[in-house]
Amino acid sequence: MNLLDMVDEALSPVGEAFRNPLRLLFLIAFDRLKVAEVGNPVIHHVVVLRHAILLALAEDLSPLVLGGAALTHDSAPVEKVRTADVEAQIDQGAAQRLERRRVQCRILHMREGAAMGMRLMAYVNQVTDNELFSRDVVERVFSINCVHDDPTIGHPLPDEPDYHAFRAADRLWQLAEGFSLDLERNRSHARWAQLSEHDLAAKHLADLKRNYAAERQLYPATASGFFGSTMLRSSAAFRLYSELVQKRSIEYGLGTVA
Repeated sequence: MNLLDMVDEALSPVGEAFRNPLRLLFLIAFDRLKVAEVGNPVIHHVVVLRHAILLALAEDLSPLVLGGAALTHDSAPVEKVRTADVEAQIDQGAAQRLERRRVQCRILHMREGAAMGMRLMAYVNQVTDNELFSRDVVERVFSINCVHDDPTIGHPLPDEPDYHAFRAADRLWQLAEGFSLDLERNRSHARWAQLSEHDLAAKHLADLKRNYAAERQLYPATASGFFGSTMLRSSAAFRLYSELVQKRSIEYGLGTVA
């Protein structure tokens, strides 16, 4: 299945009023997303779109807002430095330097991507001579994109459902098609190069589950609405998470994972 077919499949649950603008946004954004592959591959946006639409419908949120964020949030060509890349450093000084770079890159990635997303939605409106993305939608997408990775640098998200739904849609990529890509990147580090595929996958899955729990700690212990000791704020997001954890466990022979 090619990327456009995947986009069409992701958008199939929504009506034409949402499907047509988002499909056009993907087509217009495609070249920009290819340039930005230094951060994430184009398929990342399509998978996040799939999750975003499912969560928008389940949580009664705007498919245009979550879909628009999905297709534009990583549109800036900024290097992606993962926490795993920092942890893989054997030299402590190198790890500290890379961590500073990771934070700087992540902030730049969010700010530049948010601005690019506004330009892309404005261009869709321009070429169609129609306000397919209203001012309110564009501004909301911009606001979400500006902070969508804030938890990775230690800052909580605003206590609003669409911010958290998009965070879930984005992060679930790591348990979906992104899992195998991250495994290969992990294997490139000397610290983990000798691990078997099974052991590397087991470590990576355990790390992801631990990260979901750690992100929950950014919010007050008294805050309600979190599921399964994770940062996920809806039953729909937690169900997707549980399904993906189980799929990866079966795929890599890890047995049943709670």
